[in-house]
This record gives sequence, C-alpha cells and structure tokens, in this order.
Amino acid sequence: MQNKRLLVFGLAIFIIGFVFYQFNKNQGVHYIFNNLDRFDVQTTTYEEKIQFKLTTEEIISGLDLPLGITELENTNIDLVQIIERENTFSHEDEIILIIGIKSQYKSSEGTMLSLTKLNEDRSFTTSLVELNAYDEHGNPGHFGSGNGSYYEGGYQEHIGYTFEKEELMSSKEWLFEVSGLRLVMYKKKIERGGM
Repeated sequence: MQNKRLLVFGLAIFIIGFVFYQFNKNQGVHYIFNNLDRFDVQTTTYEEKIQFKLTTEEIISGLDLPLGITELENTNIDLVQIIERENTFSHEDEIILIIGIKSQYKSSEGTMLSLTKLNEDRSFTTSLVELNAYDEHGNPGHFGSGNGSYYEGGYQEHIGYTFEKEELMSSKEWLFEVSGLRLVMYKKKIERGGM
C-alpha cells in the first residue's frame, strides 16, 4: 500500500512538473514584459547582424513549412511565410517575406532576442530594426518593410520585407540582413516571504 502511495505521489509530481514546463516553455518575451514586477530586466542593442541567402527561385517557389534561419540567445528566427499578391495601390505584383521571432522563456534567468525595448520608465516599445537586402552583385535592393507583435505558429514577433516582383526577379540570389534587434536579459526576482 505504501509503495502505491509513493508511486501515485511521484506520478502526480511528474505531471505537475511536466505541465509547468509545457506552460512556461511556450512563454516568450511578452511574458517577461507583461510581468516586470517579477523580473529584473535590461535591454540593449544586439550587436550581431543576422544574415541569410535565398535564391529568387526559392522565394518564388514559396514555403510549405517555416525555414530556420538561426537560433541565438534562446530565440528561433525563421522565415515563416512568403506571400505573392497584387499591391492594391500600384496594381503591381509583390512578394512579402515574413520572418518570425520565437523566444523561449527559461524559468529563472536568461536572454532572448526581441523587437521590444525596455524604456527608463519601465514601459516598453517596439524598436525599429534595420533591414537590408542585397542582390547577387552586392547592390542594395529596393523594398518596403514592417514589423509587429504576434504571428501565427507561436511567433511572438515578426519582421516583413515587401518587394515588387519585378525588383525581386532582377537578381538570381538575395542576401538578407537584419540588425538592431534587442537583447533582453532577465532574471526572476527573489520573492520575499511576508509575516
């Protein structure tokens, strides 16, 4: 009987731990910024550039699944979608590349990359990142860009490049470069017991 209780107790602890792990692993940068009372947080500019190359053929073919670009600072950066559509103003065909940013929360402290900047007054804002794209000859491409929060597939933030299809087709290969992301450093505050 005693062994049965220990087994049930051990199984219950395992299930609770597993559920807690699953809940926390899906929380990223927004969890940290929405709980500033629980964390010591600092943000600084991430100095490294994130680069990746794609052929024009790969871009035109689209994606079936996200394409991993890199994993840095507990953050996955993936090409998550390629959209071809007609621009409603110019009536030209355009291609949009969407890059998703998915950070992983670690239970007590860690780092992650984000578009979010913590201000001195403890408010937070989305900071601008610098996007570049270079054709096969190293010439800068002409494109529009944007960024935002939340994107399907669990991505907390995203960045977008928008090319006129004609511009994109002018080169066989493109080098994409993202700089100016924020490095978020966090540590859970020690909870002090009350009387």
